[in-house]
Amino acid sequence: MIVPVAVATLALWCMCLGARSDNLEKTIKSYEKLISEHREAAKHWKVPTDNQEFKPSDASQEPTDFGTFDMIVVGSGSAGSVLASRLSEVEDWRILVIEAGNFPNEFTAITRMGYDVILSDYNWGYYSVPQNTSCQGFKGSVCPHPRGKGVGGTSLLNALIYVRGNRHDYKRWCEMGNPGWCYEDVLPYFLNSEDYYHNYPEAPVDPEYHSSGEQFKIQRGYHEKD
Repeated sequence: MIVPVAVATLALWCMCLGARSDNLEKTIKSYEKLISEHREAAKHWKVPTDNQEFKPSDASQEPTDFGTFDMIVVGSGSAGSVLASRLSEVEDWRILVIEAGNFPNEFTAITRMGYDVILSDYNWGYYSVPQNTSCQGFKGSVCPHPRGKGVGGTSLLNALIYVRGNRHDYKRWCEMGNPGWCYEDVLPYFLNSEDYYHNYPEAPVDPEYHSSGEQFKIQRGYHEKD
């Protein structure tokens, strides 16, 4: 069961912090309640069919002037958040980040709850067009295409799994006439954003393809010892 695993993990985390037993029990109960409420809400979530929620309620209302900005980042997803953070390192620049969704909460921070987060307003609720050679097990050959709506973007939905694109895909794009998209061209950008923590010393790692000290914190999710 997912809930006991999540609660057990939380209990271990709290004990490592030296939490008192009464506070630990209270924390566990609050998380049990949090998980139960969100999982129940996921059962009743309805996929949005349009974006009417973003339509101004009063078309005659004057827009609010938030001032002048040097850079505007539309979407605070995995890339947009890091980009905005990078740009803000220039002290003289004013950066505006526009995001339609909400901030993450305690529930979205529990990685094992990823499926239930998908069934929530953190998901735009997109679907593919009917497919001819895939999605054949779905009604109308249409696949769901979850995309994150919130600060963190789709990283809110995918259990914090970090996967780079296949180097052969980048090579193919480059060969199709897109200079700068070869794997050798994009690799430095991966490295410039990564903070790799080698938390599993027994696992082989090629330092040529990893770096540390940057924005994205990367590590292995778990491992089993012999």
